[in-house]
Amino acid sequence: MLKRLVFMPLLLLLAACSGNAIFSENFEEMTEVPDILQTDGLVAVPDADNDVLHLIVTEAGLTESGIMTIKLAADASDYDVSMRVRVIAGSVRLWARRSDNCSGYVLILDTNLDNFRLSMVNPDNCDLQTIDTRSQLQVNTDQWYDMRITVTDNRVSAYVDGVRYFETESDSFPNGLAVIEVLNSRFGVGQVDIESLTVK
Repeated sequence: MLKRLVFMPLLLLLAACSGNAIFSENFEEMTEVPDILQTDGLVAVPDADNDVLHLIVTEAGLTESGIMTIKLAADASDYDVSMRVRVIAGSVRLWARRSDNCSGYVLILDTNLDNFRLSMVNPDNCDLQTIDTRSQLQVNTDQWYDMRITVTDNRVSAYVDGVRYFETESDSFPNGLAVIEVLNSRFGVGQVDIESLTVK
């Protein structure tokens, strides 16, 4: 309880120091995951020695994945979410305006197919509908990438390493959550390291 009383004001202070950030963390010296980050199907392990947050899918199997939800207001619509991430195994998706089911906009960093993709997800059957892809880019495991997705009104923009690769106009999903999803691959259980995470 005492840790929580000390940690929550620290979170608020970090947010205040980060301009208009709702949440901003670089995982230095973190020993426990803050309440604003909620996992389902993932183990989240802070590693203060290496200043990262390890995310590991809890279930084996090619179709398994796990998510970490960044708790925002239920009607959150316009925001910017970014993270510095390294894929150890599997692939990672950065969601914006995700609903409780599988709908929303998703920036995919796929080491298996060597591409970046911006997709929408059909809520009726959870199928990915690719908006745009950059398949000529090599995506390596164990390399750091900066992923960012912004949603403002009907505009969705997605960036990798500071380059805006995707931008589209869409009103399919007016609000929803910011979510990180880690997926397994045929080579094993999905695992990523996050060095920093910001929502503003």
